[in-house]
Amino acid sequence: MLTAIVIIFVVAYAAIALEHPLKVNKSASALIGAGLLWTIYAMSTGDHHLVSEQLGESLMSTAQIVFFLMGAMTIVEVVDAHNGFEVITSRIKTTKLSTLMWLIGFVTFFLSAVLDNLTTTIVMISLIKKLLDKHDDRLFFAGIIVISANAGGAWSPIGDVTTTMLWIGGQITSLAIMKGVFLASMVNMIVPLAITSWLLKGREVVSPVKAEDECCSHRAKTTRFEQNLMFSMGIGILVAVPIFKTVTHLPPFMGILFGLGIIWLVGELLHSTKDEDAKEHLKRFAKGSLELIPGRTPTESFEIRMMRTAAETKDKVQKQVLKEIVEGMMEEHPEFNSNVMILSGSRGSVINLTNLYGMWGQASVREGRPKRGFANRLIALNRRGDVGIDAGGFIYENFMEGMSSYEYFYHAMGGRQGEVDTGVSTKVSGYLYRRLANSLKDLVVNNDFTVRTANRNIVQFKYGEDGVFPQKAFKGKSVSVKRELEKLRSK
Repeated sequence: MLTAIVIIFVVAYAAIALEHPLKVNKSASALIGAGLLWTIYAMSTGDHHLVSEQLGESLMSTAQIVFFLMGAMTIVEVVDAHNGFEVITSRIKTTKLSTLMWLIGFVTFFLSAVLDNLTTTIVMISLIKKLLDKHDDRLFFAGIIVISANAGGAWSPIGDVTTTMLWIGGQITSLAIMKGVFLASMVNMIVPLAITSWLLKGREVVSPVKAEDECCSHRAKTTRFEQNLMFSMGIGILVAVPIFKTVTHLPPFMGILFGLGIIWLVGELLHSTKDEDAKEHLKRFAKGSLELIPGRTPTESFEIRMMRTAAETKDKVQKQVLKEIVEGMMEEHPEFNSNVMILSGSRGSVINLTNLYGMWGQASVREGRPKRGFANRLIALNRRGDVGIDAGGFIYENFMEGMSSYEYFYHAMGGRQGEVDTGVSTKVSGYLYRRLANSLKDLVVNNDFTVRTANRNIVQFKYGEDGVFPQKAFKGKSVSVKRELEKLRSK
């Protein structure tokens, strides 16, 4: 039995290590190996109760690691979804490759200790795509990022899967691994970093022209406050897990899941006022899974759905505003103001009431959301490439409470179109009326009730198709005898 178990273990481990040459996913190799090992052990051992207990203990320890890693990766994804890592990356503005190399190396080293080496590698490589345009420069930096991430993850209990497993299993403690491995990890990073930076000495950073736009395209809008808050909370929760384990003596996965619940709650509160349909459209558009409207491109379909969502939102507000105004009118001492004028149909409309008391809604330019402004954004306050509901010209406030500064600009975009249309349409309509009047001025109604031109060509066999002259008509009748007699008597 022991020989068979050893052989199966070695073969499965080799298959995992040779994943790429064999073109077999290592997960499949690991599952097959685990199944064979436990099967042989169970068949050769007579005590099935003991095997079940040992399998339960092994499953419990594995589940703790899986739950911890899932929680930690989810927290990192939440921070990244809120563009939290922009807090770090936005501060890197050097123009020298060697200086940038040192900055990237140290940021990766310490960030990997808090997150994990794989996540940090993904984040930092995404960063250099924004900062570097040359392929050779990116390869240098990618190598340093991998080295720094592995070195930084080695001295932290949560920086690498291996150290995490040892820490959860109780083989190491947080302070002991930091004291024993930190200096060695630092040397492991500094030596190749110094050699590579010396090779790149004197070279300038060549940034891609549209790297920022491509990176930020279709990302949900987050304010600077949201970025700082979610980044601070994410890092704080990950750092606090070892403290949680020391104080409560609970397994680390409980601390990470507890922290995930907290950051989840904060995220829900931050987005509680944002429209769910608009967020769903934005999410599907970013993934490329948005259902297309027949005859429309993905971008056109997205814009139309966002306009519809904004219109539905304003309709809900409009119904609530109308309900409250009507209830106010039915009171014993109602206020007779502009509401009466609008509701009676004398002047104005319900839309005016909604703009006054409810919300303005979506600013519209040429029957769509505003598009012209700064490069890849409407106003300077928006992030480049943001296509969300807030950055697309949606106005939450009304005239009574007043708009914010950026909402005022959105409103001006739609108002500018109205002013231009008023001036242009007056000129066009006047010209069209003159053309129409000139074409109709030679038409004459003859005694046989036909309408003819100056050349006696028949236009209508009966004036207006019913023979009724509107100027003489009275209450739907072609002529009122009583009214005509009164006119004669008055003369």
